[in-house]
Amino acid sequence: MQLAPLSVPVEVRIAESHPAARARTVRWFRLSTGIGLSGIRLRSPLPRSLIGVPLEVRVRLPSPIDRTAGLSDRAAAEVAEELCQLLHFPARASEVRASGPADLPPQLRHLSPLRLLPEAQQIIDDYVTARNLSDE
Repeated sequence: MQLAPLSVPVEVRIAESHPAARARTVRWFRLSTGIGLSGIRLRSPLPRSLIGVPLEVRVRLPSPIDRTAGLSDRAAAEVAEELCQLLHFPARASEVRASGPADLPPQLRHLSPLRLLPEAQQIIDDYVTARNLSDE
């Protein structure tokens, strides 16, 4: 599972098809630490009550290469916003064992896509390739 570094907010909701989503709209926001075709790694865990629950994930993927060098702050922000790609896909949360003492329990910190459109797969693959080739 090859993940490229990524540090952006990720929005997670219970999928609309799930009965719990009909009762109320609940969203969780977590900071990502990596992305790949296998999914998104989260910095902090989601509630354990989400194990096995179908989820919807939204993340704004930035350009993997800084194309704002030499621009004013305002122009740089505009260019960066234009280069972002919004990804939205169904997923399931899975447990990850954190590095550290062996007695630490696994935490719900990985979002595995259930279905990725070909365009989304290409966007993620391009991002991973560019980040892994980057000096940053």
